Amino acid sequence: DTANSNLHLKASSPCINAGNNAYAQGSTDLDGRPRIVGDTVDMGAYEYGYHFVAITCTNPVPPYSSWATAATNIQDAIDVAVSNDTVLVSNGVYATGGRFWNGVTNRVVLTNAITMRSANGAAVTMIMGSGPSGGSAVRCAYVTAGCAISGFTLTRGATSANSDDTGSGGGVFCETNLAMVCGCVLAGNQASYAGGGACYGTLNNCILSGNASFLGGGSYFGSLNNSKFSGNSAFMGGASYDGTLNNCTLSGNSATFAGGGAVYGTLNNCIVYFNTADFGANNYSGSTLVQCCAPALVGAGNITNNPQFVDAANSNFHLKATSRCIDRGNNAYATNTTTDLDGNPRIMYGVVDMGAFEAQFPIGYWTWIGAITNGLTNLTDCATGDGYPNLLKYATGSSPTNSDNLAAMSGTPTTNGFFALNFSRNTNANDITLIAEGNYDLTNSATWNGIATNIHGSWGATANYIENTNATPAAVTVWDTDATATNRFLRLRVTRP
Repeated sequence: DTANSNLHLKASSPCINAGNNAYAQGSTDLDGRPRIVGDTVDMGAYEYGYHFVAITCTNPVPPYSSWATAATNIQDAIDVAVSNDTVLVSNGVYATGGRFWNGVTNRVVLTNAITMRSANGAAVTMIMGSGPSGGSAVRCAYVTAGCAISGFTLTRGATSANSDDTGSGGGVFCETNLAMVCGCVLAGNQASYAGGGACYGTLNNCILSGNASFLGGGSYFGSLNNSKFSGNSAFMGGASYDGTLNNCTLSGNSATFAGGGAVYGTLNNCIVYFNTADFGANNYSGSTLVQCCAPALVGAGNITNNPQFVDAANSNFHLKATSRCIDRGNNAYATNTTTDLDGNPRIMYGVVDMGAFEAQFPIGYWTWIGAITNGLTNLTDCATGDGYPNLLKYATGSSPTNSDNLAAMSGTPTTNGFFALNFSRNTNANDITLIAEGNYDLTNSATWNGIATNIHGSWGATANYIENTNATPAAVTVWDTDATATNRFLRLRVTRP
């Protein structure tokens, strides 16, 4: 807060660990805290506040400013941290200790505007609560406004048996949406009332699976971005209840009454498919869906097509290359994070995909996919009615929606016994390779020999061609010089990157 002379460093500052230890005078910084936290001194008067946690440490010494003196209990490090500090947690399963807060015991409680972050990600850093829900239950985490947790698996958390906030958020309870949960896996948690996985808060790039509650098996209220819901269950809203979801994938969730996917709330750029409910709507109920993919969905920008997951049975919700969900979202709803759930760029080819995963196909291949899955036709239809399949139109440098005869091809016998192959090309399509080839039979083992080719849009090689470069598209004639064969076949091979 430069305006108010608060010159402490943010966690993202390049000045952290960028000094030279030879110039570090004294053992403390201006706040009286350790001058060197970690291995290298920071620039400036204030050392950034890292507090380390390692379950295997044998010499924990407050304020836990190095791995050698790390806390063995996460809450101990949180308690010595001050605003804007980071508690950095090493690998392990953290299943001991607890802090009673607002009617429930929690494994960790963050109330002092800090960040709690794993050193190596959710796959190897676990915070484990304890169930079942009731008086002895332990929730995984309680997070207040201004605090953030990042890169943990939160599992087996539970709540009280009450129908209020104490019975909500088995994995994590956030006081407001200003509490952040990023890059976390919330799995196998339960809440007696709401939000088996998460209650309130802003969740970015999270996985919610196998959580259960009465309302919102995965999440209750809150704002969730680039997140995946699968295997969650509830009486209403198997995946989500009354939340704002952007670029989320909800599949394989279930509800007893209605909305195996979502009940109430607003969903943007989401895929809500293959969820079930014993009574009422399987996938969504009472919700507003914008630019989404779901069965029986109406409204501008929405589609009902099967999303074509790679392997839905095994919760692999990446999109196949032919999915209609690719490039069908609205970029206005993709501003919360720059990456998808895999950590890949959130927008690859100008328009965001629906769901939590952005298709990452090579650009040449994707351009082809985009050309033939235009929402109007399939691989073999002709969008303009000119008789030329979309794939052929694209390959020759055209668009399926343009009627320009680029795909036209014909053969012309000549009086001198030669044969001419006639076609058109797009003079502006510099990424197309054209090869005219000849053959003596049409068996699978026959060898096709090149007759002429272009190089990046301009013809080269032999001189047996005529090209009218004054027209767009340009008419090309390739002459076959072998007039002696009884059988002779010509073809045009077109490739894109």
